[in-house]
Amino acid sequence: MLKYNLSYWERETFFKDFDVAVIGSGIVGLTAAMHLKILNPALQVAVLERGVLPAGASTRNAGFACFGSMTELLDDMTRMSEDDLLALVEKRWRGLQRLRNLVGDANMDFQMLGGYELFTDDDEDVFQECAARIPDFNKKIGAITGHQETYKVVSDRLPHFGFRGVNHLILNQPEGQVHTGKMMATLLHRAEAQGIQIFNGISLCRLEDSSRGWNSKPKPAGHYAYPGYW
Repeated sequence: MLKYNLSYWERETFFKDFDVAVIGSGIVGLTAAMHLKILNPALQVAVLERGVLPAGASTRNAGFACFGSMTELLDDMTRMSEDDLLALVEKRWRGLQRLRNLVGDANMDFQMLGGYELFTDDDEDVFQECAARIPDFNKKIGAITGHQETYKVVSDRLPHFGFRGVNHLILNQPEGQVHTGKMMATLLHRAEAQGIQIFNGISLCRLEDSSRGWNSKPKPAGHYAYPGYW
C-alpha cells in the first residue's frame, strides 16, 4: 500500500487508466505482461508488486533450474498417471527452455551442471527403486529433454564430494543453476522496455467490478493504493 495520497500530477502522470493490471512482478507476472504486449502492443499494461523488489518465489528458489528428481517423479506417480507425469515434466522442461530463450543464459548465469540426489542408509529401499526405474525414465524423459542418459547413478563420485553418511548418488544431468537476482533484473528491464509500467510497494486486498472496469482496493483499509480502473 502507498502510505500517502497521490497528488493530481502523480495520478495524471503515473496512475492512469490501464487496459490490464497484472498482480505480482515475479516470473509469471512479468512474462504474462510481456506476452500480452506481444499479442497487442497497443495495450496499456501495468504490473502491481507488493514488495520493493519481486517478493515471491522467483528469487527464493536457491537458483535451482529443476524439472524433477527421481524420488520427486516417483512420488508424483502415486498421485497421477504416468502420462500425466510425463506431460508435467514436458511443461517444466519447455518452460525452462522458454525462460532461457527469453532472458539469455549469460544474463542469468545459467549453467547446466546437473543436480545430485543423495541417499543415506535409511534410503536404501528408495534408492533401489529409483535405480530400477532409471532405464525406463531415461527412455521416456530423455525423449523430452533430448538427453538419452538424463539420470545416472554416480556413487563413485562420493569421495570427491566428501559427504558423510551418504551411500549413493543419482545425477540428473540436464538440470542446472541460475542466478535468480540477475534473471529477475533482466526480466524487469525487458518488461519496462516494452512500455510496461511496474509499481512496487502496492498491496491489494480485493478487486471490485464496476461499469468502468476493475477497481483495486488497498490493504489495509485507510491507505491509498491505486486509483486506476482496468
